[in-house]
Amino acid sequence: MRDRENVSSALPPEERQAWQEAGFTEEEALRWRAAGLLPNFAREWKALEVEPEVAARAEGLGYGPKRFRKLLRTRIPPGDLVNLLEKGLSEGDLHAWDEIPGKEVRAWVEAGFSPGQARNWKEAGFVPEEAKAWREAGFSAREAKAWKEAGLNLSEAGAWKTAGFALHEALAWRILELTPEQATSWKENAFDPTTAGSWIAQGLSDPVEARRWRDAGFSPTDALRFLRKDWPPDPRFLERTAAMDYLAIGALLFWSAATLILIRLLRPEAVGPFAALLYVAAGYPFLRGRALAHLARVWKAGHPAARLPRKYVGLTLLLFGVLPFLIAGGVSVVVNFALVYRGTS
Repeated sequence: MRDRENVSSALPPEERQAWQEAGFTEEEALRWRAAGLLPNFAREWKALEVEPEVAARAEGLGYGPKRFRKLLRTRIPPGDLVNLLEKGLSEGDLHAWDEIPGKEVRAWVEAGFSPGQARNWKEAGFVPEEAKAWREAGFSAREAKAWKEAGLNLSEAGAWKTAGFALHEALAWRILELTPEQATSWKENAFDPTTAGSWIAQGLSDPVEARRWRDAGFSPTDALRFLRKDWPPDPRFLERTAAMDYLAIGALLFWSAATLILIRLLRPEAVGPFAALLYVAAGYPFLRGRALAHLARVWKAGHPAARLPRKYVGLTLLLFGVLPFLIAGGVSVVVNFALVYRGTS
């Protein structure tokens, strides 16, 4: 009663009775009166559980209690309804939000979503602000849901999508613990995640270097063996090396045969016609050791080029070993016959 008396003194006597008959306390009457509403209208707004300030804003937009009651069927809170109306939404727009909980509508609208878009993002498990961030990053609701369920946050998913990777590609590259930039470099050098992984497993993490070895015909294992021996990425390197070794062997045999010929010509009595066998036999262990050591090194490398040097064996020994030996033997025989003939003449 005391509050009523204190408040009632602020009401003009001619209005006090009207507010009391409308069912308002003096305090309530002052609030509704301050909002610019008459008792009868204020009573209708109060029945809708609308606050005086909200009712006044709705009246300013041309919505009376009866018209506003239809909008409340959207289950959007009265304050949010007025906010949305002030943003320019029509009654039809507001009714389109029927499938979205009323308390969420304002947030979806302020985030820039239509009712259909909001429904899609909500079904995908996103709240308005989160959905807005994913959409601004270029994702649809379905895409965002897939990336999120795959365990990627917006920052990671955005980086992979910006780099041009689909979800399945990004997941494959992430297994290799690569960043989008690194994966892009491998992809630009014509590697897929599987082949890139085989090179990375061998310690070759530079896609440009890996491509250089691959384009030269090397597998990751072959490339690693060459790198450990500091050999160049040239599959014919072993072939040329082997050829040089075999040529060296042939040259040594040729030198031995030529020496025998000279000795036989200069000192016939010092060397018999078949003494070349002794010289070859003496040098054979060294020559055999060098040749086998090289072949062991070549075959151990495991590269296909390791099989190529075999063709040089026969050719080298024939040209520089067997033929000079036969020539030396033949010259020795001729010299012997000459000596015999001179001795009998």
